[in-house]
Amino acid sequence: MGYISADDAHKFITTTKEVDILHDTPPCTGEVKYLIHWMLKGRMRDYVIKKIKSPLEKVIEIIGGRLPEITRESLLHPNSKILFDAKDKFFEYEENKTKKKLFEAAWKILIAEYEHDNYYRYRFDWLLDEIGKNWKPRMIDYPNIHWKESEEVKCPK
Repeated sequence: MGYISADDAHKFITTTKEVDILHDTPPCTGEVKYLIHWMLKGRMRDYVIKKIKSPLEKVIEIIGGRLPEITRESLLHPNSKILFDAKDKFFEYEENKTKKKLFEAAWKILIAEYEHDNYYRYRFDWLLDEIGKNWKPRMIDYPNIHWKESEEVKCPK
């Protein structure tokens, strides 16, 4: 993807009807009992997909496209290299071609930010420490769509 200016990105977001998130108000405001129900059921489903997820994915792709290609040799921080290796392993398993560009951009942003910015690096380290305390393991056989991880890896004995 070529370079796109901030003005052009703003113009794209504010003039494209499908992703006109800056001028729309959500059809539902206030608190909801369960977020998953608000996002996936009824009239909010299309809104979430068209007005939240789609524009967010486009912006991630645009920003990721502004960064240079990252190689393991271009990284200095040891944990950046761990992230880089995790990215490679992720792409060994991921088979969804329609999300490939999004995932490539997201990994690139994560690795680049971690590598060059102590502020975010230290907070990401804290986050990993914190969620490691209580994180529930994934369900057996998941992910199960567009994912080619072997049974031995999914369910170690």
